This record gives sequence, structure tokens and C-alpha cells, in this order.
Amino acid sequence: MGKYSQLFWMNVNNVQAQLLASLQRIQGSPLDSRVTSQIPDLVREAGILSLEMASQRSHIMLRQCFYGKEVDLKSFNEDDGKTDVYNLQVDLMTQPCMVRIGDGQGELQAEMVLIQGDIVTSPRR
Repeated sequence: MGKYSQLFWMNVNNVQAQLLASLQRIQGSPLDSRVTSQIPDLVREAGILSLEMASQRSHIMLRQCFYGKEVDLKSFNEDDGKTDVYNLQVDLMTQPCMVRIGDGQGELQAEMVLIQGDIVTSPRR
């Protein structure tokens, strides 16, 4: 069994034990054997579904910029609101930019800005 497979089964066993304990706590007594016999399959199937869904997801990340870096207005808003300049030098980032990488269908190249960040720019050169 590979390293990731072991991690998966350790996680399944952990979730199974937590679910069983939670259900017993809610009921206030031991669960019926018919219920406890179904928990392992339920947790395993949920774990596999989670892996399948995660493999199709795009990546959501925050993009930061630092003093002196040049950024474009696609990702960050300038402090004075001007839109005629497309490449700006950062003096201070006040809010990072949220970006999605990938389209959620297995493609991991497309990039979309979900929320523009805010910056204060240095004086023009």
C-alpha cells in the first residue's frame, strides 16, 4: 500500500470513529448493529467522492505584491482609481488579489481574477 493510500485509509478510519462517537453521543446509548455496520461503507464512499471532486477543482489563491513590484490593473486596483495606466509600481498593498487557476474541469492553466486587490502606487517615473 502506497503512502497516499495509507493516509487515505487512516483518514477514513479516523472519520469513521468520530462519526460513530458523535452518533452515539446524540443517541445517548450504543447504536444498533445495523447502523454501525453501514458506517464504514458510508465513510469510505464519502472519502472516494471527496477525492474525485477534489481532482476536478480549480485552485483558489491569494496573490500578493510587494514594494517596488510592478503589477497590472487586471489584478490590483490603484489607489487613485485611474484606469489609463496598465502597469503600476507598488508602494503598499492594502488588500491581496484572489485568483482562480484552472477551469474546474481538470484544466489548470486558465487564470481568472475573482476579487481585485488594492494597492497604493509609487509616484510615476
